[in-house]
Amino acid sequence: MRFVEILLFLLPLAVFIAWRLIAPAGPPPKYLVWSVVAAVAATGALLFFLRYEDAAPPTAGYVPARQDNGKILPPKVERPPPR
Repeated sequence: MRFVEILLFLLPLAVFIAWRLIAPAGPPPKYLVWSVVAAVAATGALLFFLRYEDAAPPTAGYVPARQDNGKILPPKVERPPPR
């Protein structure tokens, strides 16, 4: 997820540099504008489809990793009993 955030942060700089290298004088070419629109749309779609919603409720309890009979038990989240 951090990659997408970094990409969104650096996208305006990359577009500006590409515009200045491709067309130093004048407006940006249409294919550059459409490629930026496509990149932003693809990034938005990725953010929508890759979002993380498997969060525990605020009332859940965290149980840290522990050792039991020589085995390491991984940490877990205990959900509260339903009311």
